[in-house]
Amino acid sequence: RIAAIADERLQGVLEAAVFEPGPWRSARQPVELPKEIPAPNRAHLATPGGLLLGELCHSPHATLPATAGLLKSALERDTGRASAAPVGLIFYAIRLGCRIARYAEALLAPETLE
Repeated sequence: RIAAIADERLQGVLEAAVFEPGPWRSARQPVELPKEIPAPNRAHLATPGGLLLGELCHSPHATLPATAGLLKSALERDTGRASAAPVGLIFYAIRLGCRIARYAEALLAPETLE
């Protein structure tokens, strides 16, 4: 199934989902929790850093192993030849993994988020 990510259209969909900014709120603005469930609006879901930072902050045990698994699966398709078909897939997986790692690194160094 990992070979499907070699399709540039699917790469675009994956990146749009992973790096979706979502609704924004200032870091100085307190979170207003909804008074009823289901909430009448989605204002309480706004984040100062985007949805990926929220996922990495609250559930890194789901996000980071999935990213590592995607990279591992892509690397397993390596044939050892630079002209082989999976090269684009491997480069994309590395690029995606590095971008997600930079978000995780930003959480570990909070001064970069200001």
